[in-house]
Amino acid sequence: MLAEIMTKGFHGLLHKDQTAALGILRSKFPDDVDAVKVKCVALIYLEKFDKALELAVKYDFLSTEKAYCLYRLKQDDDALKLLDGEELDTLSAAQLHLAAQLARQHFRKENYDQSIRIYEMLLARAQEGDDLLELQTNRLAAYASAGRSHELMDREISINAGFEVAFNKSFVAIQSGNWEAAEQLLLTAERMCRDAFAAEGASEAEIAEELAIIKTQLAFVKQMRGDVDSALSDYRNVLKLKLRNRAVGVVASNNIVTIRKDRDVLDSLKRLKNIDATALSDKLTSAQQEAILANRTLILCLMNKTEESRESLEALKKQFPASKSIADISLLLTIKDHSPAATIEQLQVGYIALIEIDY
Repeated sequence: MLAEIMTKGFHGLLHKDQTAALGILRSKFPDDVDAVKVKCVALIYLEKFDKALELAVKYDFLSTEKAYCLYRLKQDDDALKLLDGEELDTLSAAQLHLAAQLARQHFRKENYDQSIRIYEMLLARAQEGDDLLELQTNRLAAYASAGRSHELMDREISINAGFEVAFNKSFVAIQSGNWEAAEQLLLTAERMCRDAFAAEGASEAEIAEELAIIKTQLAFVKQMRGDVDSALSDYRNVLKLKLRNRAVGVVASNNIVTIRKDRDVLDSLKRLKNIDATALSDKLTSAQQEAILANRTLILCLMNKTEESRESLEALKKQFPASKSIADISLLLTIKDHSPAATIEQLQVGYIALIEIDY
């Protein structure tokens, strides 16, 4: 039976033979390395991850299986620690595949530097047939989120692979302040995205959903270039869409508030208050969340809602104690206690500013 398993693979056996095989592996080959490995893989194949993990922790040669079980059991931190203990250039193909999954976990947990390290290794060791588009796209996103896009300025990064690469490459230009290059990359991404989805037979509504992220980022670039009227129009057009991706609408709403500054503050407060806790915690990065909370606090101050502003400031301190906005808003509240008109003046002269966010 062991020879049959090694020849066919566990998944090549009939279900009744799989059950029999596990029984034999338990009783006949308790310490055989091949048998132990096959048994662990068999348990994984049957999605008995708890049992597979119990076995994997006993043997050093099952470190990959252990990491995979931890990953499937949603113990991501433990899986990350286990794989991070390995030298990336010595990882097997199976470990590299798992590393790709865990790189995404690093990204979601905002461990961007570690995510970059893994994606660089995956691209360096990529084989023919590997999904290079996804790896390149994710690497660019990790560099952008880490604020390290400037490190890619001298690299040749082809955007021919897909609109996702063109979109993420725009962050390289954005973070270097090259707004013209960023706009050109985003316009290219918009065209490529539309063409790609149209070729697949997507509806106009589906295409609009995909383009919303790009259009929001284009509006941000226009805003940074000083073309605020065009940016405001673009943000409003995005908000007219019934988007599944709520983060896009959040970015657009926040940036409308930053353009208006002290104008239409009642509507601005409504926009920021409509961003619920779920959208803040699940859909946005910590930097985006911090900006929105700081803006909400500042708008409350401008509306003479001093107590609410102080409460919001305390929430900002608790969630983001290192926020640079805390000292500025605290000073503004102190100024407001003595001269309410001075609060508006401080905003107008740029001493304190509402914070724009990109996607």
